[in-house]
Amino acid sequence: MNPKGIYTALITPFKDGAIDFDALKRLLKMQMRAKVAGLVVAGTTGEAPALSEEEYTALLQAVIDHVGNAMPIIAGTGSNNIDHTIHRTRLARELGATAALVVTPYYNKPQQGAMVSYFAEVAQKSGMEIIVYNVPSRTGVNLLPATVGLLAQVPGVIGIKEASGNIKQVRETVLATNGAFPVLSGDDGTAFPAFCVGAQGVISVVSNILPVDMMDLFEAVQAGDPVKARSIDGRLAPVYDALFVETNPVPVKAALSLMGVCRAEVRMPLIGASDATKQQLKQVMRVFELI
Repeated sequence: MNPKGIYTALITPFKDGAIDFDALKRLLKMQMRAKVAGLVVAGTTGEAPALSEEEYTALLQAVIDHVGNAMPIIAGTGSNNIDHTIHRTRLARELGATAALVVTPYYNKPQQGAMVSYFAEVAQKSGMEIIVYNVPSRTGVNLLPATVGLLAQVPGVIGIKEASGNIKQVRETVLATNGAFPVLSGDDGTAFPAFCVGAQGVISVVSNILPVDMMDLFEAVQAGDPVKARSIDGRLAPVYDALFVETNPVPVKAALSLMGVCRAEVRMPLIGASDATKQQLKQVMRVFELI
């Protein structure tokens, strides 16, 4: 797999405390109609830490069964326990996922060299291609560009989701790998500038509700049309703000609820969106005729 383009970080819909598989099908149909590059299942946006092992398996299997070979499925498998990460990555491979998204170990705060060893062992022992996920705001550790340069040489490590939101770091990561290692933005709000310094795509929250617009942005960049790309990015800017005004995925679930796609239900320790967030969402969604 050579990750490139718009990958939707899919939410996990809930209804009365359980996964809402009917709503999941509606979400998948939206993404398939838009022909996004692929889907990330059970990642941060999918509330993976709140899923039981049985729910995780059922969710991933349902997505794979519905999507088939239409697009790549990237399964979130990372944790701060290497045995559990390897177990989940093997499970994802057995269920038919295309690749795994493996987050830097959170809370432990491993050293840079330790993370090279960690990802190398996960890739080797799982037999699965993995995309490294750097999100220091959630994990407490930052995977540095020089370290990514080392990871780019590890068999089975095929790319990085760079969600620091730091464009300087995105640029340095691209340079550290001579542009030969796929770097995907993990932050919608800085995706456009990330494309401009060499990112090859984005794992997007916004594309849950506006997949075609996110694809138009990426395609304008790919076509060498910066004026069009800036225009699309400027129009999307209020959406970026609204979907991250509270902890992800609280706002995007509220937005999908307003669209009638699924309930806004999230799991503890998260709670639903505030009235102020809902009002902000309604304002920007009306511009795009989503409601």
